[in-house]
Amino acid sequence: ERLTRDGYSGEALDQELKELSSGIFKGGIAQALAADDLSGARRLLAEGSKGSGHMTTTDIAVSKASIKSHAKALEARARAEQERANAARVAAMSASVWENTKGLPWEERNEAAIESIAAMTEDPKERRALYAAYERDAAFQKIQEDAAQGRQARELAQEALSRNISP
Repeated sequence: ERLTRDGYSGEALDQELKELSSGIFKGGIAQALAADDLSGARRLLAEGSKGSGHMTTTDIAVSKASIKSHAKALEARARAEQERANAARVAAMSASVWENTKGLPWEERNEAAIESIAAMTEDPKERRALYAAYERDAAFQKIQEDAAQGRQARELAQEALSRNISP
């Protein structure tokens, strides 16, 4: 009524009310997205764009893009969390393989590791990842063992030199 007295026409009044209503819906959608509530955001968008609509076409387009972008971000986050969980699972399984093959000679250790991996999982992708983790761990273990043997040989040679013992 006040807007009509201030010179607003019925059309201008409708547009002003639609913009106010649109802002409310847009704010609600933003809050829903901030809480990662995609279904709530989609419900508000559907309600706001019904019939003649409570939202402006610009706010509808912006809200649709925001919802789509947020959905993609949530999917990417879920994939990353799943990949981290899978990597942690493979690392734990690899540690178990190492524990089960501890003390075996290298040839037997590799055979036992392959058998252990096959028994742990039926998933070919997970088997490959687990075997790759085992191979990385084995390569590092071999380097550590070689370094320890080299250090022992050096220490033995130094002791022999200090005692004037020659080969």
